[in-house]
Amino acid sequence: GTADAVYHNIYLIEHERPERVLVLSGDHVYTMDYQKMIEFHDRNRALATIGAIEVPVEQASAFGVIEVDEEWRILSFAEKPTEPRQIPRRPGWSLVNLGVYCFEREVLLRALHEDATTQSRHDFGHDVLPSLVDTGALFAYPFVDENREGGRYWRDIGTIASYYEASMDLVGVDPTF
Repeated sequence: GTADAVYHNIYLIEHERPERVLVLSGDHVYTMDYQKMIEFHDRNRALATIGAIEVPVEQASAFGVIEVDEEWRILSFAEKPTEPRQIPRRPGWSLVNLGVYCFEREVLLRALHEDATTQSRHDFGHDVLPSLVDTGALFAYPFVDENREGGRYWRDIGTIASYYEASMDLVGVDPTF
């Protein structure tokens, strides 16, 4: 899983000793100012922050679904649930994981070492992030699109069909992104 990929490169984090670590998914297309997310993370004294986006509930079961309070503190996290939670006062919509994470270094190192010694999928969404919910210091950062070409644009291109759709978005007469 994704946590396993980072774990196999953990020596870089241990050697460089950054204050925090930003983990990004390699199969997503979007524009985002990560500094704003880091500032949000710092303001909330978060141990970890997950980038999040609202999607129609019928699409949400393909992602990690997040439940938050008014301050964007994560109350629950479910990876690819069959019945995704809807956003309160926003029926028909769910808040999902963007695959963008900001971790305090020591929190990430501890979580990766613990995960490596357990029987798990070694995945951020299935294992690492849910294990941090009970800390009360796991937050969701609402995606702010920095794309200057119109509506909000974020695509997960992890399948051939979604890769094709995103490619078509980019080659149109008036590209979306």
